[in-house]
Formats: sequence, C-alpha cells, structure tokens
Amino acid sequence: MKRRKRESGNAFVELAFILPILTSLFIGVSVLGVRLVKELALTQVARDAASMYARSVDFSMSSNQALLTRVGTLLGWPQTTGLRSTDPGVVYLSKIMYIDGTCNGLPVTDSKGRTCNKNTWVFLNTIIFGNTSIHTSNFGAPPACISACYESVIDNLSTNQGDINVNEAYYNSQDKVSNFTYLGTPATGTPGFQPAQVANLVEVAAHVGTNVNYAFALF
Repeated sequence: MKRRKRESGNAFVELAFILPILTSLFIGVSVLGVRLVKELALTQVARDAASMYARSVDFSMSSNQALLTRVGTLLGWPQTTGLRSTDPGVVYLSKIMYIDGTCNGLPVTDSKGRTCNKNTWVFLNTIIFGNTSIHTSNFGAPPACISACYESVIDNLSTNQGDINVNEAYYNSQDKVSNFTYLGTPATGTPGFQPAQVANLVEVAAHVGTNVNYAFALF
C-alpha cells in the first residue's frame, strides 16, 4: 500500500513538471496554426485580386473594393466596406508594362522634349485602398508623378479609375516601377513577356499577430 501511495505521489509530481510544458507546447502550436492560416489567407487575397484586376474589375469603385475586402475576413478586414485608412490591411493594384530600347517604336523624345523611359517598367494604372501606413509598395506605387499624370487630371474627366496618361507613362521619368525583375527583360521576337504587354501586379499587406505580413501576385 505504501509503495502504491509513493508511486501515485511520484506521478503527481511528474505531472506537475510536465503539464506546464505541454500547455506551452499546445499554445505555441495553436498560435502558429492561426498565423499560418492568416498567411495563406493573405496570399489568397493577392491571387484573387490579381485575377479580378486582370479581368478588368474596376477597383476604383467602392463596391468592388468591398467585394475583395470580404475575402480577407480571416485577417480582421471589414465585411461590409472596403479597407479604410484605419483598418489592418492595405491593397496596391498596378498595371505595368515594359518599354524596350526602341521606346516600343515611339519617338525617343516627346513634344515637351522629355526622353523616353527606355529599358524600364512603367505604371499604366494604379489603385490603392486601405491603411498605407502598414506597408508601402515594394515597387514604388503610387508613382511620384501622381496625381498630375492621371488621365482624369490631364483630360479633365469627372471620374478617376487610376489610369495614367499613356504619354506620361512613356515620357514622365517619375512614372517608373522600382525593383521589378520578376518577368525578366522582355524583348520583341523572343519567347516570354513582350514589350508593351500589360502585367497586373497586386500587393497586399496585413497584420498577422504582432507582425505585418506581405504578399504579391502577378497575372
């Protein structure tokens, strides 16, 4: 009987030592699991946004922003409105193209005497919504020429859909994309992406735990 009591007491002592470790392990796995789910959700938002953007969904409209934002429910994004400047997320949408050494066949200088943005990627459209203080664009969106280079500003249009004037894209040195190398160097007559072909680039960032996570997608 004494032996059994001694063994029982030892078991309780062992449990007292092991239980905190098991509890910490369980909490750690749970936190890691939640973080992983949110990271996957962020990637999915980027992919869905790129797919929609490539299919000409107009994200300058608040209703379409709200539609995309609902995809980020797991990230704590609002379900009835688009991302606002105080929400825990931001979306950068950009249409970009490459201008080759021939200025894609256009004159090397324009009527204002500006030199073509040769051998570089430029913005054709840029739309941003959400909390930009969370994360800035890795590729320079919006370009420094905004808002003067918007089509809506130059042509005095009543609505702004994020389109950049084509002439400004070719000749405004402040419309260049930064740090973009993911499609190589497009060249006419070679396999792959071509000069003047439009690429749809989407960047998203959101709070995941105490960190800010980032994802981007090309379409």
